[in-house]
Amino acid sequence: MSQEVASKIIYGNTADDPEEFMGLAPRFNDTTAANGGQIIDAGGTGSDNTSVWFVTWGDNQCQLLYPKGTQAGVQREDHGEQRVTDDNGNAYYAKEEKFTWHVGLAVKDWRYVSRIANIDVSEMLRALLRCTTSCVKRTTNCRIAASPVVKCASTVTVMYWKRWMLWQPMQVRLTTLCV
Repeated sequence: MSQEVASKIIYGNTADDPEEFMGLAPRFNDTTAANGGQIIDAGGTGSDNTSVWFVTWGDNQCQLLYPKGTQAGVQREDHGEQRVTDDNGNAYYAKEEKFTWHVGLAVKDWRYVSRIANIDVSEMLRALLRCTTSCVKRTTNCRIAASPVVKCASTVTVMYWKRWMLWQPMQVRLTTLCV
């Protein structure tokens, strides 16, 4: 349920499904629109493009909301044990619960949302490896001096958005770069 809401925050589109709420991507998809200055086109043309979003959350910027008279967050309703049957007609008891979440998105001031669009993930990873290789070759102790996080024989985690998962870590092994 939380993955679905997270996906709707980015991709929800009332034109495709009136039951959804309008997410960020349909609001920030046209560089010629009034909010087009908030979109930076990274120029990717591959099939694995992604975006980076910068969102300021607040009462007068961007916020999640819920209908008046309802509670915020996930509501759980216990329906107890119900008698059900399997495919063969055999009866058994199952516990049943109902979960509901009434949520929407309000962008009160679009100047507080920015998007870097069309980032080619495969090219970004190639560039990261080229940069890391170059830095490692220039240092004598196999450490990248400017960054205490990246060092030889360690794993760099690059976080990027995928449609089916909010943040998907991608592991890049740097061990072979130290020769």
